Amino acid sequence: VSQARAIVQYATEYVNRVDVTSGAGTGTGTEGWGRRCTIWEGIILALGEADAECGFLSGGFTARAKILYGETLAKLDDGENGGVNGDGIGNGNTSISSILGKNIVTLIKTHCITCLVKISLATETKGDYDVVCLDAAEKAKSSIESLQMSTSTADGTDEDVDVSSSCFYPWRGRGSLSSSIQHHISFTRQLVAEAYLGASRPMEAQIFLKDAVKATPKNYEVAFAYGSFCLRMALYENEDGDNGSAEIDTAMFRKKAQSQLV
Repeated sequence: VSQARAIVQYATEYVNRVDVTSGAGTGTGTEGWGRRCTIWEGIILALGEADAECGFLSGGFTARAKILYGETLAKLDDGENGGVNGDGIGNGNTSISSILGKNIVTLIKTHCITCLVKISLATETKGDYDVVCLDAAEKAKSSIESLQMSTSTADGTDEDVDVSSSCFYPWRGRGSLSSSIQHHISFTRQLVAEAYLGASRPMEAQIFLKDAVKATPKNYEVAFAYGSFCLRMALYENEDGDNGSAEIDTAMFRKKAQSQLV
């Protein structure tokens, strides 16, 4: 985490370092970046810091991550209402979607929402945890739906976007954006399953893990998650000590765990 923080801090300072010889007072240039940092470049820097603190790496400050994800969502909403100039620097009448493309905006929004859900599952201690988990599952499922809608148009670039002028153009290839969306869908399905397990609903969790494996069969992380779930269910034991529960076929789960993990 400390190394990630150092990288983000250096990048932020670099793109915002004003060159006094190139118009510091007018904001026409910076010493390192060569121009002013655009709104979406600032968003990506914020996401980099938030992801480092989100808990994907141990020891992160999740409270800071929550603030950054919330601020990013607010900026995207403001930008959708026509708050960006054509160059992406200041206030104006151009929406962010018309510059970056709707798919990328959707991807960033769902990434923020999904990470906020992950944080809530890991840190929420007040109230009924089952309610927290079910609420998290619904939010994550909504993100999946948004991403799936983007998948239908992610095979190419958005026709209304000038790709050459977008700082995100490397992501806009025919395969890269679609792959990124599929990765986020798989990750979010795992998160939904985690939420359902937290709410003591293993059968609902199984549905989303199976869908994740089916959609991305070569994703070893997804396969391992499903295999771990099956192993957990294979070791399931009723409170009365009966392993042969009619509700949970432990033998079936044992076979599935073996096929997924071996």
